[in-house]
Amino acid sequence: MISNSATILVTGAAGFIGGYLSRYLNDLDYNNLILVDNFHNHQKVSNTQGIRCSVRMEREYLFAWLYKTKYPVDFVIHLGARLDEGKTEQYILHHLNILYSKEIFEYCAFKNIPIIYASSAATYGDGKLGFDEDKAHPALLHPQSNFAFSKNEFDQWAPFLDQPPFYAGLKFFNVYGEGERIKGRMASIVQQGYTQIMKTGKIQLFKS
Repeated sequence: MISNSATILVTGAAGFIGGYLSRYLNDLDYNNLILVDNFHNHQKVSNTQGIRCSVRMEREYLFAWLYKTKYPVDFVIHLGARLDEGKTEQYILHHLNILYSKEIFEYCAFKNIPIIYASSAATYGDGKLGFDEDKAHPALLHPQSNFAFSKNEFDQWAPFLDQPPFYAGLKFFNVYGEGERIKGRMASIVQQGYTQIMKTGKIQLFKS
């Protein structure tokens, strides 16, 4: 458990999970937060209203700021990522989900900062190799979307990059709840199903 005076950097802080996490950290009396996201998105700005923090940082300025600031960073929670909405260019996924993540990871190694980062259950593909990390090595998986591929690529690289003192990748499965409408068509099946039922009284299932 880190001290309540610690400074925690949260990327994707204005997203669905990041917003809830940041508020939960406030509830635990962690108020020295550095919130990083694309705050040009006005819908995201409203998602962070009321969160107590020390700094709000546009994601494109993060690294320039980190390497010149004397502001201490004690822990990093890297949730920021670009979802694949079917129209997202692959180079954008590569830049934000792989290169950006590698730069954060390498910064944590350089500064000796623990990091938790978001992976995704989508990396497991069709699930034929199961969902056990000891058996389903990232290099053996066959993700079925560009988003999942980008996440799996980073999962493969992380053990071979310079190591922070501690790191963990969390593979999220269908996280859902109030406020996830900002994810659009990438919202959970629970949210999409609820919306369909309220509009039509039915839910349209799909085959993978």
